[in-house]
Amino acid sequence: MLLSMTEMLAALLGALVGGGIAAWVGFRQTAKVLKHETDLAANERRETQRLDEERRRSFAADQLIAALADFTTVDRDSSDRASFVRVPATEDVHRDRNGRASALLQAGSSHAHALPAELRDRWDALTWMVRFNQSKQSARSTVCGNATQTTC
Repeated sequence: MLLSMTEMLAALLGALVGGGIAAWVGFRQTAKVLKHETDLAANERRETQRLDEERRRSFAADQLIAALADFTTVDRDSSDRASFVRVPATEDVHRDRNGRASALLQAGSSHAHALPAELRDRWDALTWMVRFNQSKQSARSTVCGNATQTTC
């Protein structure tokens, strides 16, 4: 009887120790798996954010390039289709140029914030040049600093 009691106590103690060790090993394994899954999710989230940022920058760059192309391209097809020759008046030329400049500046205000810093500086310089060229002669003189000076 004493021997069977000792055997039962040893079996119980063995089961408890074995169960504790198994639980500890399972806990460690679960912790490793959870850490691995968390790291994978964090990496995936960072990669998704990076791709979204690149996609946003690419879209913004595409929009700005299209606006710049529209600004620098003069549409001559409409007058070529006429059965008579029409020389555009100065007012027509200015209206067309002002419209193209307005579209370029609007695209810049909508999309330039997505550009990287070094490209943003260049874009800002370009828009300053467009605004300067669109300004009246008197405004140009005051921009340069001297009211009588017309070139900087």
